[in-house]
Amino acid sequence: MMKPRIQSIKSYAKLEGFFESPAFELMADHWELQRRLFEALNPCGLALSDLSAENIAGPASEVCVTATLHRVSTVVRVLLDRIEVSCYDYNPMSQPAAYQISERALRAFESHLKLVILSFHTHLALSPVSAPSYLQTWVARYPDKLGPGQSSGVSFSLGPDGERLFGEVSLELSALHADALFLKCLAGWKSSEALIGGFPQVAERYILKLVEALELEPAGS
Repeated sequence: MMKPRIQSIKSYAKLEGFFESPAFELMADHWELQRRLFEALNPCGLALSDLSAENIAGPASEVCVTATLHRVSTVVRVLLDRIEVSCYDYNPMSQPAAYQISERALRAFESHLKLVILSFHTHLALSPVSAPSYLQTWVARYPDKLGPGQSSGVSFSLGPDGERLFGEVSLELSALHADALFLKCLAGWKSSEALIGGFPQVAERYILKLVEALELEPAGS
């Protein structure tokens, strides 16, 4: 049986590197923290005007230094307990820069890291089947007494697999695009030198493995 082919409509990716413990020493001097971010991300196109310190007088959990790389729709935030890299328009054009930014950002704070978590959300067009008919291959039963169903979805919790500690996957109809799927996946890995050095490739392999397991085929493959 031919696998449904998928084409990404809109995707969002977020990487979170959680610290071993709250890094108060990082936040003690936000200028030094901005310098560290600038040195790490300037090769990716970060300018001085892209850096800012936010909520300095606010609650400790909200204090952060932010680096905004508008050209590739990517924001890097350093907080007391983690570093975040968010790409709000993840596509073939922004992917190479997002990979480089992620790797350099993680490397800059590698000594503090204990856990790295990936979140990936994407709206997918399918062909030649419809999104509802594809979902029905995974949804075995529907509670008829609740009335007619308008959409269905399914989620899976994944246990440890090699270096990956956990994972979650969910599929449902897109609320933003007609006859499209909304795929959400999350996974976490224990931080290590090998992981930090090749995390973009680890994340890409994980997503491709999910797509294959869900019996989907990327367009152009």
